Amino acid sequence: MISKPYFLFIGMSLLILCFLTSCTANDAKKVSTIPNGFASLAELDNRADSILDHIFWETQISFLDSSDKVCIYQTYVGDRDFIVKYKNEYYVDEAKYLELTDIAIIAREQRQRTYKFGDTVEILGENENYYVTIRGVEERIQENMKICTIKYSITTDVSENYLKSIFESVEITVGATRGTDNVFSFIDSETVRFEMRVDRKLEAIILKSPDYMGLTYRVIVN
Repeated sequence: MISKPYFLFIGMSLLILCFLTSCTANDAKKVSTIPNGFASLAELDNRADSILDHIFWETQISFLDSSDKVCIYQTYVGDRDFIVKYKNEYYVDEAKYLELTDIAIIAREQRQRTYKFGDTVEILGENENYYVTIRGVEERIQENMKICTIKYSITTDVSENYLKSIFESVEITVGATRGTDNVFSFIDSETVRFEMRVDRKLEAIILKSPDYMGLTYRVIVN
């Protein structure tokens, strides 16, 4: 008869094996030669003109603007088109890294800029750009809630999931207190709606690149 400690030992061994396997699976692809166009991540980080920091999560890697720690881009560690591991050192696609540096610079500039109704906002994307115009906001009172309907246009035909990524949030104020809300209802290809209490005031609509997380655009309410 097999004793209980034996089954306990087998169970613990399987758990340890699963843990080690998952850790390995979550790491970057190990390669025997450095792919063309790839450069050491450590060396890129140490360049004098580098403005990016990176953080490894369990399955992903994030790149942040080093000045204010705003996340610019995030991808899976197993994305072998972007990151690999050679002799225990990480290497990344240098062209993509430099592109992220440019995006971080643009993101800094955009955080200092504002748009108004009627302006066409060019939102940078990884494969294509999106041109969004906020035409106006209509408000109506229903009981103790304010129903806000945003009328907009977008030149690119995008799915609702992409629209949810582009409409980041709204800035609202209650007296001297400023806050945000991001619960939108997408009515059609030109209309998005949200609700807030009647004592709140809409100040701005925040748009965001669906591909570069920290790249936001602020449209102020007239």
